[in-house]
Amino acid sequence: MEETALKEVVSTLMKELVIPFIKNFTSKAKLDYKKNFVPTEKHFREYFARTYDKLSSLNTIALKNTNKSLKEIYIPLSIVQKDNEKKKKIKINSYPKALISKYRNILITDTAGMGKSTLMKRIFLDIVEKHSGIPLFIELRRLSKDKSLISEIYEQLSSINKQFDETLFLELLAEGGFIIILDGYDEISINDKSTVTADIQDFINKTKKNNFILTSRPEQSLASFGSFKEFNIEPLTKEEAFRLLKKYDKSGKISTLLINKLEETNLAGIKEFLTNPLLVSLLFTAFEYKQKIPLKKHLFYRQVFDAYFEMHDITKGESYTHDKYTNLGVDEFDRTLRYLGFLCLKRQKIEFSKDEILSLLDECNKFCVGIEFHSDDFLKDITTMVPLFARDGIYYKWSHKSLQEYFAAQFIYRDAGNNRDNLLLAIYNNPNIEKFENVLDLYYDIDYKTFRNTIEYEFIKKYLEFSKDNYTQQQLPHIPEKELIKRKELSFGRNFYLIITQSGKDSESIEHKDFQEAINKLPKGNLDYGLNLKLIIQNHREDYIYFACNYISQIIVVSQILFNKQSNLVRKSIKSEEFKEIDVENFNYNYPIDCDAQNKYNSLDNFLLINHGIESSNFLFTGIAIPLNHENIYKTLNEIENDLSINDESIFLFNGF
Repeated sequence: MEETALKEVVSTLMKELVIPFIKNFTSKAKLDYKKNFVPTEKHFREYFARTYDKLSSLNTIALKNTNKSLKEIYIPLSIVQKDNEKKKKIKINSYPKALISKYRNILITDTAGMGKSTLMKRIFLDIVEKHSGIPLFIELRRLSKDKSLISEIYEQLSSINKQFDETLFLELLAEGGFIIILDGYDEISINDKSTVTADIQDFINKTKKNNFILTSRPEQSLASFGSFKEFNIEPLTKEEAFRLLKKYDKSGKISTLLINKLEETNLAGIKEFLTNPLLVSLLFTAFEYKQKIPLKKHLFYRQVFDAYFEMHDITKGESYTHDKYTNLGVDEFDRTLRYLGFLCLKRQKIEFSKDEILSLLDECNKFCVGIEFHSDDFLKDITTMVPLFARDGIYYKWSHKSLQEYFAAQFIYRDAGNNRDNLLLAIYNNPNIEKFENVLDLYYDIDYKTFRNTIEYEFIKKYLEFSKDNYTQQQLPHIPEKELIKRKELSFGRNFYLIITQSGKDSESIEHKDFQEAINKLPKGNLDYGLNLKLIIQNHREDYIYFACNYISQIIVVSQILFNKQSNLVRKSIKSEEFKEIDVENFNYNYPIDCDAQNKYNSLDNFLLINHGIESSNFLFTGIAIPLNHENIYKTLNEIENDLSINDESIFLFNGF
């Protein structure tokens, strides 16, 4: 937007909403602007102009460190309410006023690269343009034990010459009328997560008259935001992916060639890449460089890195390639980035001050024996010559978190040596394993053999321990073995409950008092447990049956990866038949689904019915109830142990030397 037009848009927002709001607050509180340091219209005017200008430009990987208008590149994304069988899509091309009016606070979760931040930027721009409210855009990665949410908002709104009182500002926010966008909860450092989460919740409680939009990758700690209505981003359709490819291409030549090749190709192997906005951009960049379609995600990232490293300056002819400040070759540069990615992964940070990033690069210089560079030069290279980092004010950040995860995964594979297995197992046993899901997903493709012999092996051993002690013929002799095995496959790492209530007939009923009483009777489990629930059936007597599930995060994360990779350790088919009617005795009560023969739900008829119910609901649990394949687990166990025994007898490697 032109500067004059932006001034006009901001002035309208100020005139219609902000100035009357501030005047009303100061009048009501009997305060004076200057004496009491209340934030003035100048603070807001400057903030809206600066933030609108910043968020209106997009610098994606595919644009090679050049800015483009967000509106030019944006494909309207659709969101759907989580755990709602109707799956009604809501297309977001503007501020979703009706949705926010209905729910007040919403949570948007999805995996890497699905466009959460871009969606939030689009919403902020629309709020300013249509003066739908007073928006604040906060990047949560900036918060820490030493920096509260109110301090970050204060910092965004204040400037050197226009300070105001932080306490009075909190009182102003408590009046309501703000639309506060909290972007990137998953990017908060693990070490700071509990403190920052408590601070965010305290802030929300003190300013609850406002509307909040929170975004994150899926995390168990999001359960603490139970009052937020959760939505997921719908995958792109093939047509939307093709439209996005065309938006990256000025001439249209590359995108046309790529789309034609995609139309000729069996899309089964690359279907995932066309549903994810980030991966669509990587596909364009990779194809532009080599005009070859990579069939694995990690090959995308490598091709993108190669394209960046060997980026040609078109204005100087195709043979011209930028010199690097470090004078490093591609392999040396890649090796340094691998260690940098790993260091950032350990710290769970993607954004750093200049001193912080230079300190990390100094560590890389020491670790990468035989490679010499000045950290200042490397920083220049990764922000200009090989633009994998972007500068954001005083901060330096990875262009996308998944880039850092790619290099970290490559470090584990190529540089960890004898520590490789132990590193993978440390990630597997980490209570915050969902933060490493994309790293494990990438590693699966990079080095499946080691993934199988470590992650899958531990996963299988835990399943076999569970299988030995649960749902056995000795415990439930009246149940056919086939159905017992099915229950084992469905219940590994999960504790299911039936919730019986008379309240509500759709997903909104979870806020009903009766329902909450039933939920509160559930065992809380360990800290690494989450909760998922879904309405299954409305009986003829107007009572409602839900499945609830306490689950172990590491089991769910690995199950989801195996399912996405079409592993034979999990079953492919997902049923969506209706759950048949079941008689109940008590309302507002939860019934554990276990292997106790005295449990009335373990009669033959009810056992079969519950199996069917869990199977039918697993598509609603988005990964929570992915069934395993009992038979193939035993086959894979034998393969792994045979492989490990061969590795133990590695003397065969030296035969002939």
